[in-house]
Amino acid sequence: MTTRIMKHFKVAIGVIALMITQTAAVPQASTAAENTICGPGLGKCVGGCCSEFGHCGTTTQYCSGSQCQLDYSDSCDTQVGPGGRSTESIDRPFSGDVPYAETITECDSPGLVALTFDDGPYEYTNQLLDLLDEYKVKATFFIAGHNRGKGRIDDESTGYPRVLRRMRNTGHQLASHTWTHRNLNGVSEHVQRTEMIYNEMAFRNIFGFVPTYMRPPFLECGLSSGCIDTMEELGYHVISTNLDTKDYENDDPVLIQKSKDKFFSMQSSDETDHSYIVLAHDVHYQTVVTLAKYMIETSRERGYKLVTVGECLGDPPENWYRVAPSRRGLDTNHQIPPVNDTYGELPPANNDTNPELPPVDNDTNPELPPVNNDTNPWTPPGNSTNPWTPPENSTNPWTPPENNTNPWTPPINNPDPVEPPKLNVSTDQRCGVNYGGTTCKGSLFGDCCSFFGYW
Repeated sequence: MTTRIMKHFKVAIGVIALMITQTAAVPQASTAAENTICGPGLGKCVGGCCSEFGHCGTTTQYCSGSQCQLDYSDSCDTQVGPGGRSTESIDRPFSGDVPYAETITECDSPGLVALTFDDGPYEYTNQLLDLLDEYKVKATFFIAGHNRGKGRIDDESTGYPRVLRRMRNTGHQLASHTWTHRNLNGVSEHVQRTEMIYNEMAFRNIFGFVPTYMRPPFLECGLSSGCIDTMEELGYHVISTNLDTKDYENDDPVLIQKSKDKFFSMQSSDETDHSYIVLAHDVHYQTVVTLAKYMIETSRERGYKLVTVGECLGDPPENWYRVAPSRRGLDTNHQIPPVNDTYGELPPANNDTNPELPPVDNDTNPELPPVNNDTNPWTPPGNSTNPWTPPENSTNPWTPPENNTNPWTPPINNPDPVEPPKLNVSTDQRCGVNYGGTTCKGSLFGDCCSFFGYW
């Protein structure tokens, strides 16, 4: 009997040990294969994204939006920014009288209505711009750089840069709505910053400047989370609303009437003592085809003037943006360009369609020596009609100067170059000592590694 009990006891111990081993192995998930389970207590999707519902993958349905689980992913859209140099070190002077360290909900003067549209650009945004042109209304667009799986706003293949240039050049105000629409009260200070910096980089890639106004996703940006302090440090005016249409709940031909009713009831008929910053979204079709027109006509019937947020706060347009050079010391345009109605044919406002390439200017590019025939023995004198024919007193065009008998041997006083230590080049936009000592030098993302460990 004792032997039988001991045998069963050993079997039970073995089963328990196997269960413990299997359970302990779960958090070590090391694959991004689709449907691998991930999340708290389950593990990380190495090389991929852990979706809102706890599955690993590498496609848009796993990596896009604000719900990709950052702690269990390394490729969420939130973690991958646009190309080019980081904007974190640009000058951020405070200007004007609009406050920086508080949330703004209404205009400075009565009788004003600022229509604002969040989350775009999107497939309906051009249609909304047509309507605003028709009614001669200027609005404010809070731009999200890479939300809803729509692609990056600075990617020319998406068509978004053209839409944004149209906004800018027809007099609308552009502001930031973060990179991937994260709740800024629910993330670390590091993510708060990258949500703003990445969106700035996309703006910079298109225009050569970045906004000074922002609206936090879900209207969430408090003191206790450090968000307000972060926005102040980055030089942003934080804009909320005092008339939320809730259009995102009513994107239906019938339900949109609820948003129209809300607008009608919340906006006072007495324009002499009220002003409004109105919240709507250009990513919802019924907002574009129904609600926007209703808000314009109702506001004008009640005597309100429709303006941008900057105008409703008495802030001149030159304060709405700040310059963000793509290459330190190489940009030739150091002013915000004026608005131009010919948006359709305009290049980006800084005349630099590729932020990775500096202007062609030998004086400002240390990589290129000046064009000087005296320093290039293979360039013929200016009086030579055949660039491949040497001067008459030379019988061999390939013979170097007398003091150098081998054209491929450097002068004696030129020491052999010392090879620097080899560093691994970043492949995921992270760099520095906290990420295996990888370098951004020579990467696809830019040559500089910031203090925060991204290029």
